[in-house]
Amino acid sequence: MNLYPPGNNSQHLTTILDNIYLWGEKQGFKGYNKHDGLNSPFLRLVLGWSKWPRIVAIQTVMRFPVNIRPLLGVPKTVNPKGLALFALGQLDRFAASGDNKYVVEAEKIIALLDNIKSDQEEWSGNCWGYPYPWQDLGFFAPSNLPNAIVTSFVCEAFLKAYRVTGRQEYLSTVTGAAKFFLKDLPIIEETLETLCLGYMPLPMTMKVMDVSILVGAILAQYGKFAGSTDYSEHARKLV
Repeated sequence: MNLYPPGNNSQHLTTILDNIYLWGEKQGFKGYNKHDGLNSPFLRLVLGWSKWPRIVAIQTVMRFPVNIRPLLGVPKTVNPKGLALFALGQLDRFAASGDNKYVVEAEKIIALLDNIKSDQEEWSGNCWGYPYPWQDLGFFAPSNLPNAIVTSFVCEAFLKAYRVTGRQEYLSTVTGAAKFFLKDLPIIEETLETLCLGYMPLPMTMKVMDVSILVGAILAQYGKFAGSTDYSEHARKLV
């Protein structure tokens, strides 16, 4: 069933996208996250001490039929991956419309991302993580520990902004992230033809397959822009 009369779809879509963006902006781009149960000081005190209690805490908050986060004191936070998706959306809207106001909004978000990088003294380059501690079956990640997934999405936003604006500092940010990928993430497997990096800079043996394709995509794009066959070769092996 067509919900909108013919010819009006584009305007309805524009209104929907504008409303979503304005709502997010009014929230300061803060919100709840799927696995943020351990941001509750109460649950962290009672269940935050070992693997299975942490999993119980996170899954209970995530799957409860109503949102109990306010009752548990879970704060709304800024998720770098969410910010990156907003920036990519604004740049897509610029590509579709040619209206430079979307570039202006995207660059505001890019500036926010640049300000919430993980502590640069700890890592080899630019990186980002989730604003909450979380327990997976294979590892525990403290709050804001950088990881390959979040950093890859943020790099996609910086690379797209670089394509649109030509601003060298955006590409330089990805230069730093490439160092994080290749120096800080553990190498789980490497052969002449393949490379598998860990999800986080932690001891781990889990092969998370989307890590390889996401990091490979970033390194392939960066290698092309930087004219570096080394990065392109790493990307080929990851893919």
